[in-house]
Amino acid sequence: MTSKYKQHHFTKSLSLLLLLYAVYALGILIINTIYPEIELASYEQSSLKSFIKESPLQAFLMILVVGPVLEEMLFRSLLKPSHYDLAYFISSWPVFIISQYIPEQINSFVKTIFLVILLASMIYIVSQLIPPLKARRIRAWLSKYVIVIWCISSLLFGLFHITNYVTDFIFNIPLLILIMPRVFAGFAFGYLKIKNQKLEWSIALHIINNLIPLLVILFRSAS
Repeated sequence: MTSKYKQHHFTKSLSLLLLLYAVYALGILIINTIYPEIELASYEQSSLKSFIKESPLQAFLMILVVGPVLEEMLFRSLLKPSHYDLAYFISSWPVFIISQYIPEQINSFVKTIFLVILLASMIYIVSQLIPPLKARRIRAWLSKYVIVIWCISSLLFGLFHITNYVTDFIFNIPLLILIMPRVFAGFAFGYLKIKNQKLEWSIALHIINNLIPLLVILFRSAS
């Protein structure tokens, strides 16, 4: 596949994502009009906003680098996977779980550097340990069910972000509505991964997706 076609798929995915967001915004207006009792405003990303306001540089690093890279490995690496994609998936989940148990008082830059080194080391080791023949069989099986994996991974990606709004994982109608943009994003990122078959493209789209709300929050904080 030429670079021209890959760029076309990227542009198409970005356009689709923006269209879905526009439809979502219209849907929210309709829901607020018909069902005013559904209080979406009661759930705010207060912890994220505080993090961005108090540590903008660290927020940029986490939201525009660490987050997109790690989340794409977690949720998109099994879509039409390469040998290294399998290694990304196997390595990223243990690293993510470990990251949840690192004490909060540890400096975020030290934490990030540790996780990056750990992830890179695990990817290298796992990629060498996976037998090529077995990897090809797994890749063929996953490719056979790519649509199913695409749908499931997109839904899980949305559920993964519920904790942006609440401390403990809960599920209700307002939260279901609020995470729908993440589900839409998951489908767009997944579509791009399937078409271009390179994780780098979905990471790039993920970065752009995160950049827009980040700039909005920074602008509102400054004003």
